[in-house]
Amino acid sequence: MFRQVGVLGSNLIVTGEISFQADYSDKFILISDLAIDGKIIRPDPPYGYDELGSLINLALGHVVLFAMAGAILYFLSRHKIIPNRQST
Repeated sequence: MFRQVGVLGSNLIVTGEISFQADYSDKFILISDLAIDGKIIRPDPPYGYDELGSLINLALGHVVLFAMAGAILYFLSRHKIIPNRQST
């Protein structure tokens, strides 16, 4: 059911018709052939997630890391700690 409605372990309200095939056992229930014809109301998530902000923070960290690595390599090559390779 999670694949179709995107809710796992939460209350879900459906106004309309629902049909499914249920197979019962002692320890679990298997549901297949789920069909929902109506409006699905999901509860709000307990916390929000800012995808754009997360992407900006991730990218900013990598840009700073590459800039620092470039500055260190430039410093080391400038002071002859790492010899410049020149083609002949």
